[in-house]
Amino acid sequence: MKDVSKVLSKILLSKQPQEGEYLNEQDMLIYCSKCNTPKQQRLNGVEILGKDVVPIPCVCRKKVLDEQQQKQDELEHSRTIQRLREQGIQDKKMLAWTFANDITINNKNIEIAKRYVERFNKIKDDNLGLLLWGDVGTGKSFVAGCIANALIDLEVSVCMTNFGIVLADMMNSLIQGLCIICAVCLQVLPKKEVCRPQTPM
Repeated sequence: MKDVSKVLSKILLSKQPQEGEYLNEQDMLIYCSKCNTPKQQRLNGVEILGKDVVPIPCVCRKKVLDEQQQKQDELEHSRTIQRLREQGIQDKKMLAWTFANDITINNKNIEIAKRYVERFNKIKDDNLGLLLWGDVGTGKSFVAGCIANALIDLEVSVCMTNFGIVLADMMNSLIQGLCIICAVCLQVLPKKEVCRPQTPM
């Protein structure tokens, strides 16, 4: 607790102007020589560890801090999107299925898909969905991919796949299940009941 008090006391201590600073004689606060805005703020009727002046960033310093925070937020956003794409889109060719890559003209399905993304939060709260149907090659998967990629850009977790991948996963799960059953049976059956190839007499 004493260490914390020492740190606070050092921070709140009314220091002398350093290089790039000056003391404003009107309010007796330290100002930035570059932007001419205060680097201190007086607390009206309030004292912290006996001090009524606290440090604050001047305008130019606050601009630098805001830019740094914006870059950090953009980096975190980019990392989140990359992780969601890796987890949610199994067929990598679907990464190119975006609204920006749509070359159709006045496509009503694309317009509906865009409105779905724009209103996704309300649609999700209302527990609604979007059903796409049509013949093979009419662009259903492309529209679904556009929606998936657009939602990922909003940091929404999605899972985009196709029937071929689903069927392959089902077959793999079935084969693994059968292997497990066979392994269990071999462990449970007595050794004499385990089938072995017979040698000819």
